[in-house]
Amino acid sequence: MTPPGYMCEFILISNTKLRVTKVIIIYKARITADADSKTIIKTLNEHNHGVNQQKVESQQLRVRVRKASNITARPSKIIRTELQVIVEGILRTSLRIPATSIPSKQTSYYCMLFRLPRNDTFHLVGTKPIIDNKDITHHILLFGCNEQEGQIIPSEETYECGMLAHRQCVNIIGTWTVGSDGDCFHNSTGFKIGSSGFQTAALQIHWNNRNRIPNMTDSSGLELFYTPNLRQYEAGMFAVGQEYLNIPPRVPNISFRSSCSSACTEVMFPKGVFITRAVNHMHYKGIQQNIEIYRGNKKIRDITHEEEYTYDKPVFYQFDPPIKIRPGDEIRTTCTYSSLSSNETIFFGEGTSDEMCYGFITYYPAQNIALPYCTTWKTVEKCKRYMPQFGGIIDGCRWKDFLSGGNEYIGFMMIELAMHCDTTCSSNCTEKVRNLREHECLSGDLGDFMIFKLQRKYPSISLIKDCFRENKSDNHCKLASDFHWQELEPERKLELAEGSCTCGGDQTLHRLIKAILLERNIFIA
Repeated sequence: MTPPGYMCEFILISNTKLRVTKVIIIYKARITADADSKTIIKTLNEHNHGVNQQKVESQQLRVRVRKASNITARPSKIIRTELQVIVEGILRTSLRIPATSIPSKQTSYYCMLFRLPRNDTFHLVGTKPIIDNKDITHHILLFGCNEQEGQIIPSEETYECGMLAHRQCVNIIGTWTVGSDGDCFHNSTGFKIGSSGFQTAALQIHWNNRNRIPNMTDSSGLELFYTPNLRQYEAGMFAVGQEYLNIPPRVPNISFRSSCSSACTEVMFPKGVFITRAVNHMHYKGIQQNIEIYRGNKKIRDITHEEEYTYDKPVFYQFDPPIKIRPGDEIRTTCTYSSLSSNETIFFGEGTSDEMCYGFITYYPAQNIALPYCTTWKTVEKCKRYMPQFGGIIDGCRWKDFLSGGNEYIGFMMIELAMHCDTTCSSNCTEKVRNLREHECLSGDLGDFMIFKLQRKYPSISLIKDCFRENKSDNHCKLASDFHWQELEPERKLELAEGSCTCGGDQTLHRLIKAILLERNIFIA
């Protein structure tokens, strides 16, 4: 385990003042730590950078990482952003957003697309944060973009993006969070960028404007350290964790668990991989988190074991030698929370007042994974939803087809609810709902997930969940208190209900469902 603040030597030297005042070292020079001053001068002059030999030698120029702590004079001058300083073959460049207005709302995600160096193949070996607005910036992620589906044009300004930076940019290759000084990757690995790697990246910044302060700006970003001297292995990163959280108020501790199952690791890591680094991620109600490896239902070891989790003091677990993950191993994640200070139920969400349960794991060799998330929603595995080896089928349910707008069963289901359910979960309604939930896509946790995905589009579908509960026949169906319904804008409620319906006002649930059916055009001719 490496404490917070651990930095690579090449990142340390990037902050160190050099003894040279006018020498510009650009990446084309390919100057190594072993080059003497004459070689350096010759190489620089070949690139039209006139250098006085006596000045260089008198300043005792040595581009050596091991002597970084002894270098004390003024920094070298970099005249253009495209020029990178070489130290032991390490190049650097900065990806930084222009000064951007921060919205006066609590949670905002803004992104920007950047072109990465692409005149050669490189390994990204470290990152360092460039934080402008320290009070608001919550975390930064850098995603490598897959351009097989089409070229991505770098953006000239930021755009509001949410947690998904870009649909073609899902591979995490750089991270920063509050309390971290930067990332240093294992010395035998790097993320491939350039001519045969990621050529474009999406930089995502999360602002936490808790007090909704107006008229603030931010121009944060990441400094990247990369090298043309490719390392032995290509690095990758994947996430584990639970994406369904429902934390009741005022409880001292409550835990949620997730499994990256043996079936998933079989297809994600068919030849096995090696873990070099891991970090836990929850928000401010998180108090403890563990990630464990199981083999044949027997615990092998911990990946992380954080008994006292503190969001602002992240712990980075470094492994040398790396941890072997075999195909068929299970990776279990447990997140524990305390809500004693909260008077409201806390759900999974993007804001820091919401909660998360993730573990980010760096490994090698990188695998060709469509979506590098081995997370779950309750017990529904994202791996089985997106890995092509599973054919888009979970427990007999073709989930994408079921969620598509033209699904006839959804139309049938909504008509059945309109005909048999009023504003209460009567015995007739409850029986009908139980019959509807016998569909392979509506049973168990998978059924709850489907309802969760559908109820923003069809708010009244929450009846399928509420009226399915045992012994609920005399209870109100709670459509009016459904938090997804309440989140809709008033105009949207009017549009759906064809009136001033507030679900319990002057419109019946029957009329509301009919309005939704009409608006969605899902009546079958």
